[in-house]
Amino acid sequence: MPPAAPSPVPPAAPAARPPRIVSTDPVDWTPHVTDGRVWAMALLGDTVVVGGEFTATTDALRQATSRRRNLMAFRLSDGQLTPLAVDLDGPVYALAEAPDGSLLLGGDFTLVNGRQRRSLARVDPATGRLHRSFYAPVDGDVRTLAVHGSDLYAGGFYRSVHGLPRAGLARLDAMSGQLDEGFEPGLAQGVGNRPRAEAMSLSPDGSRLVVIGNFTRVQGRERHQLAEFDVTGPRAVVTGWSTAFYGADRCDSRFDSYVRGIDHSPDGAYFVVVTTGHDSGPGLPCTTAARFETAGAGEHTPTWINHTGGHPLRRRRDRIGRLRRRSPALAGQPLRAQDDGARRGGAPRHRGARPGDRPCAGLEPDPQPG
Repeated sequence: MPPAAPSPVPPAAPAARPPRIVSTDPVDWTPHVTDGRVWAMALLGDTVVVGGEFTATTDALRQATSRRRNLMAFRLSDGQLTPLAVDLDGPVYALAEAPDGSLLLGGDFTLVNGRQRRSLARVDPATGRLHRSFYAPVDGDVRTLAVHGSDLYAGGFYRSVHGLPRAGLARLDAMSGQLDEGFEPGLAQGVGNRPRAEAMSLSPDGSRLVVIGNFTRVQGRERHQLAEFDVTGPRAVVTGWSTAFYGADRCDSRFDSYVRGIDHSPDGAYFVVVTTGHDSGPGLPCTTAARFETAGAGEHTPTWINHTGGHPLRRRRDRIGRLRRRSPALAGQPLRAQDDGARRGGAPRHRGARPGDRPCAGLEPDPQPG
């Protein structure tokens, strides 16, 4: 008997329109990161928090230098640096606001203000004081965070949280760091390495979590580099939504994964995935931005695909579109921030070739935008 045809996907719903088109002229009062890279941004009230791998910042006029290692913050209204200073011994890859307004950090560090905190921590965004009540040791790095209510989703390249097996994705209590032991996503069969979550996006209502990474199976079901979970209950449930568009062997074979970023539309009707992949051409998913409708089960194909012609796309961790929508100060103005550059360059060795990432000898770096 031939397989049943996939359920038809309803036409796209009209997306919410921003109140004002963003200008191409950057504001001129934001501070500068003078070395290294910016990999994450978050908006907490009138404060923009910036994470990455750097040691210093300057004011907009480059006249005053302030020592800030891997984390800094400035006022959205006027660009002035805040007193936030946290002593971190490694880079910050992800930021999120906790339910009480404190700041959650994900990255590849082991010490925060001199105390043991492996890759996850919670700090006071005004003073940088470590919240010692939050403790969630991870045996690898954390690359992506999402919060809904009291739930914290943490994705990255690791094997365990609190000593319990979790292959790159876990749900924890956002205030204490306690692991939700019933939530087991089941990422499996990573290409070239153990499975990891490279990035993820929660639907605006918090009911669906879409994860991208180097996995090819999830909870025993075929899911190439992208999987959607129903997270409304106590367990992670893979939904019937699927796509074969991101086959693991469709781009340069030296990439163990070429998906790089994902974000939902404000109304949750669709999400967009961006990729690298070195190769480029009609029908290929490499170096593209592709839109997928969220409605319906079964196999989905992109509603549209934007091919860059070989230039990589990366999701900035600042979720800058949502930041603008929340802030009248940014309406009509782009926020200037350094791209992640070589963080996710042409090699699948991410962020300075950390242990465990698949090596790739001889692969040229991704072309940089002009």
